[in-house]
Amino acid sequence: MWRAAAASRRRVCHLATCALKKLVCGGTAVGDAAVASLPPGLEELHVGGCEGITAGVSFGHLAALKKLVCRGTAVGDAAVASLPPGLEELHVGGCEGITAGVSFGHLAALKKLVCYGTAVGDAAVAMLPRGLEELDVGGCRDITAGVSFGHLRALKKLVCYSTAVGDAAVASLPPGLEELDVGCCEGITAGVSFGHLAALKKLDCWGQRWVMRRWHRCRRGWRSCM
Repeated sequence: MWRAAAASRRRVCHLATCALKKLVCGGTAVGDAAVASLPPGLEELHVGGCEGITAGVSFGHLAALKKLVCRGTAVGDAAVASLPPGLEELHVGGCEGITAGVSFGHLAALKKLVCYGTAVGDAAVAMLPRGLEELDVGGCRDITAGVSFGHLRALKKLVCYSTAVGDAAVASLPPGLEELDVGCCEGITAGVSFGHLAALKKLDCWGQRWVMRRWHRCRRGWRSCM
């Protein structure tokens, strides 16, 4: 009888695993082998800070994956390349394995990309899917003054603090942008204009004293600031 009960428990556990849609296990010892054992129907996975995740990890079998959080791991370009095209949200901030040669171009459904503190540069930005709505490249050392966001017409939020982003990059931003963080971007000059960003709701420009002086002179909203 106890054997039948044990078998029943195993079947229940197996069914539960197969039905798993979301797994949060950040900061644990979870590694590549555990990821490989995950059910293909998984839609959301959080493995941020898991030291067992190596550069050789693959997410290729997770065809239904919509959101992946793996910040602060050894995830690199190969792991990104293994991601399914239906992925909508990706967090790879602080992943040292991400190089300037990484491509997110195959992630056609991507809506949000957080990759602060990585080697992501102008080339990777140029290949981002046009439907992207949120992008965080704060502290990315390979983002230069020549970067353009002009093809990202659906972009709503851009975080690019402490990069070489300058006036030309700001001018390339789409009019529908709602949030912008250009704090400590030395390329931003007193001649920059945000006037074309008609939908802008929040502007972070800490470290730019001239912007703050202009802000304090405003009396009737954004348009009077430009």
